[in-house]
Formats: sequence, structure tokens, C-alpha cells
Amino acid sequence: MFLPIILSGLVVVLTWYVMGKRNENYWKSRGVKFYGKNKVTGPFWDYFATQGALFEKFNNLYNEFRKEPAVGLGQILTPSLFVIDAKNVQHVLAHDFQSFYHRGFDPAEDDQLADSITMMNGPRWKLMRKSMTPLFTANKLKNMYNTMDKSAQDFVDYLKANPNKWNGDFYNSAMLYCNAAICSAIFGIGTKSTFDSPFLEVARNISFSGFKNNMKFTLLSLAPSLMKSLGVKLFKDYEDFFIGAIGEVIKNKEKGITSRNDFADLCISLQKNGTLKDQTTGYEMEPTTGHLAAQAFFFFSAGVEPTAAAIFSTFYCMARHPDVLEKVHQEIDEHFEKHNGQITYNVISEMEYVDKVINEAMRIFPPIGVLTRKCVQDTVLPVGNIKVEKTGQVRVGLVHEGFRKLQLNQPISKTIRDTLIKPKIVERVN
Repeated sequence: MFLPIILSGLVVVLTWYVMGKRNENYWKSRGVKFYGKNKVTGPFWDYFATQGALFEKFNNLYNEFRKEPAVGLGQILTPSLFVIDAKNVQHVLAHDFQSFYHRGFDPAEDDQLADSITMMNGPRWKLMRKSMTPLFTANKLKNMYNTMDKSAQDFVDYLKANPNKWNGDFYNSAMLYCNAAICSAIFGIGTKSTFDSPFLEVARNISFSGFKNNMKFTLLSLAPSLMKSLGVKLFKDYEDFFIGAIGEVIKNKEKGITSRNDFADLCISLQKNGTLKDQTTGYEMEPTTGHLAAQAFFFFSAGVEPTAAAIFSTFYCMARHPDVLEKVHQEIDEHFEKHNGQITYNVISEMEYVDKVINEAMRIFPPIGVLTRKCVQDTVLPVGNIKVEKTGQVRVGLVHEGFRKLQLNQPISKTIRDTLIKPKIVERVN
């Protein structure tokens, strides 16, 4: 009875050992240091097992191998490389973009909400990105600012009328505002009707760092092709809700029920124009409601929780350092007085000190931990002469060369002041 169980266990252990040795030998034979703590899963096991922040795991890895041009990582099916040297990072993200344009994700074909510009690849990504670009012109962003400003005013009124919603929980309050602002901008929903809407619960569930979400993300990072072959859907729980919501937005816009809504206007325009076609490659795709819902889901998920986290991090840093808070307050007051109590899109761009504080807070607490790219053709990284083969995974951590000497656990005051005294914000790798 126990023999099959014992044999199965031995097979699993042996397979795990072989995969680990394969990963280690692969990179050592190329003269690349290898992260041997977890030879199959790399830092992702620490992330999954400890439920800690992913960027902290990669920051620790960066500090351990900071003198190396790159370090090999454990991966289940394909080689994985964590790029450290700034020139190699620039090579991956800019100079040799044609070799690394693949996002490293391969969602299941019927995973409709995963079919967004963040997970699309090749001509499909290029075509959808081009189609979505009109949303981000200067005029459209200014229009979105007006929507967000109105949402902020409604948010203040809502908290005054519902003091029990505050409870001293600043992060959830920031989520409440961001949810209202994004829903108003994307779906054309009146702000006051979104404070207690299902969208807020969806936003919380998407960002919730629980066992199920972390398991999916870890497996997607370590074995994307396996996840695709098994047909695992990343966002199955939200498909009906979001596709239905976008369908309703488009229907109401066509009937003239909703007011100005740039996203709905774009959706209607794309569907009326019919098949999308890339003139260079000839690639075609139909702008179905499912495809458009996926883009809305991306804007929603990337706009609510990360923005709330950035707001929370900024206020946390200022709360730790009242002198910084006082200077931020002073700059805002000066612009209120200068512009007769009106803060517009253009006025915000004049607040240089506020901009620096926000950027520094996001550097200390980055919204995402690491960028992933999949190599689509054999290439060589310049520093270290490291060959990256086709299908290999490359990861870039959000730690910039300009902050190599700074540690995450140093006093926040030092990292804030080191940035704020600079006449120019150090550019970060995007």
C-alpha cells in the first residue's frame, strides 16, 4: 500500500534534484554565478512561502550579487537570468528590444481578461497598443484629471457623511478614492455610486496576497507554458462581471444614457471600424467585447491598488518626516494661493518638490517587484558576454544603479534627502 506512495515521492525528489542540477550546470558552464539557495524555484519560493513582498526578495538578491553582471536563477522548464548590471538592463529593455519584446507570460487562450496589452505579445500586442494609444494623449489625460478631481471632491463629502467608513485606515480610504476615480474614468459611472459598488470588492480581491493568488502568480512566473497547457485561468473569477460591465457601458453609451466617456467612445469606434489590422505584418484581430473588457480590466487593476499603494507610501514617508510634510504642504498652499484656489492638471506639473517626494516614496516601495522578458532569439548581453538563448527568461529588478549604495533597511530620512537634494530625479528603469 505504501510502496506506490514511497516510489512516487522518490520520483518527485529525484526529478526536483535533476532540474536543480540542470539549472546550476547550465549557468555555471557559461561562467555565470548561480543562486543556489533554491535551485528550481529561485527567489519565488521565498516569496510564496513567506508571503513577503516580491521586490524585497529581488532586492536581497541584487545586494548579494551586486558586483556580478547577472545571476542565474532556478526555473522549472526554461533557463532564467536576473540581470544586474545597468548596461545589461539597458540592453534588454532598449538596445536589443527586438530580442526581448515578449512579456514572458503565456496565458490560456480562453482566459479572456488576460488578453490585455500587459500580457499580449508580438504583433497582437503591437496592434492593441496602437488601438489604445488615443486614450493617453495630453488632452485625454487632462480630461481624466477633471474626472479624478470631481471624484476627490465627492470622496471628501462621502467621508464627512459617513465617518464610520474612515476608522483610521488610510490605505482602505485611498483604495476607496482610487476605485471611484478609475471607475468614473473608465466606465463613466458616477463617483457617488461607486463608493459602495462591487468594483471595490473586486479591486481588493485582485490585489489580495492570499494563497490562491500567490500560487497562480508563482506558477505563472516559473512555468508559464505549463500553466497555458493546463488551461489555468488567472482571472476566471472576474470574467462575467467585467465583460458584463463593459457590455453595459457600451450599450448605455450607444443609447446616450451615459455622458462623456473616452474609453466607451474608443470601444464603440473600434467595434464600428471592424477588424483591426497591422499593415506591416498583416496580423488581424476582431475587437470583441471580451478583448475590450480585458483592456478595461488592465486599466482598472493597474490603476486602483498600485495608485492607492503609492499614495499610502508617500503619506507614510511624510508622516515619518514632518519636515518633508511641512515643505510639501507649503508648496501646495503656495500654488493654491497663486491660482485662486484651483489646482489643475498643469498646476500639478509645477509642483517639483511634491513630484520628488512621490518618486522617492515609489522608489522605496515599488508598485511591482520585477520585470520579466522572454528571449525570442539568441542574443548576447554586453557585460560579461552572457549568451541568452531563445525561450530563456530574463528578469530585471526595480533597483537603480544610482542607489546601489543604499539599502532598503536604511533610515527613510536618508534615502528621502539623498533624492530630494538632487536637482534632478534619478531616472528609474521602467
